[in-house]
Amino acid sequence: MSQLLTAFEVEKDVKNLRNAVKGAGTDNEVLIEILGGRTPQQMVQIINGYKKAYEVTLSSTLSKEILIGNFGNLCLGLSVPILEYDLSCVHEAMNGWFGANDSVLIEVLVGRTEKDMGIIKTAYFAKYGKEIEDDVRANLSGDFRTLFLAILSNKETSDAFNPEEDADILYQAGDGKKWGNNKEAFINILTHRTDKQLNKIFYEYEKKYNRSFLGAIRRNFSGNLQNALANIAKSAMNRVQLIAELFENAVYGIDTKHTKLIRLTIRHRSPQVMKLIKEAYKNLYDISLEERIDQETRINGLYKDLLMKIIKD
Repeated sequence: MSQLLTAFEVEKDVKNLRNAVKGAGTDNEVLIEILGGRTPQQMVQIINGYKKAYEVTLSSTLSKEILIGNFGNLCLGLSVPILEYDLSCVHEAMNGWFGANDSVLIEVLVGRTEKDMGIIKTAYFAKYGKEIEDDVRANLSGDFRTLFLAILSNKETSDAFNPEEDADILYQAGDGKKWGNNKEAFINILTHRTDKQLNKIFYEYEKKYNRSFLGAIRRNFSGNLQNALANIAKSAMNRVQLIAELFENAVYGIDTKHTKLIRLTIRHRSPQVMKLIKEAYKNLYDISLEERIDQETRINGLYKDLLMKIIKD
């Protein structure tokens, strides 16, 4: 199911959702079928229809149910439009109890088109009453404040840029620098060039210096800044492959990163996008994303059923 729903289908889903949460208990199978089986565009129709029919939002209705743990968090995330979900992710990442979560900000903000970024900035101000840049200035510091303000600024779209010159600047700022590195040069170029321009720069860098640009990032930076700069470069090279790597990162190791897995699933669940991610994942890891999740013993119960419904459909 990929086209928009008819008015009859919207009304049916709205009623079924209402009945699923009315009275004692919750019909979780209905929640899984509808929340996991509808596209983001169809969910917007259902969300609007629910509000119109009952004068309350679907998310507020679900938040009053006993939907706990990862299943509850996944249900609540699916019950709002993706733009609203993105805004809440960014806001919470900058206003958490334990400081800013730069990995979430990278996830949500890197790889956006100029049009997407404009929509996010406008919607952020409408929802929270302040510019997103002001939140960055208030809640981030040092390299990450510089980095995210640069990510939020306009990219250089002129074809007059010189990829060979940029490649030289990056080399002199990193591998060619005798001591330390010039973080500002990396941040400036990686955030102010389009994906097409960045790939030309990476090509010139590797051709002239006979070393990979991602290797240069690994050699010259460490920790969260290395990860952030590498993800910006990877996003320009192959956005879908980067997302597949993020999915693997969420399930790899002794601890499944459930909040990250939930976030990635909600934000990239459009069938056309998920199809590409699953293909990239299979090529990278020689196992399907569905099999990988099915093997994780820490992903179980209703949470697993809903995840699998989204990823399989």
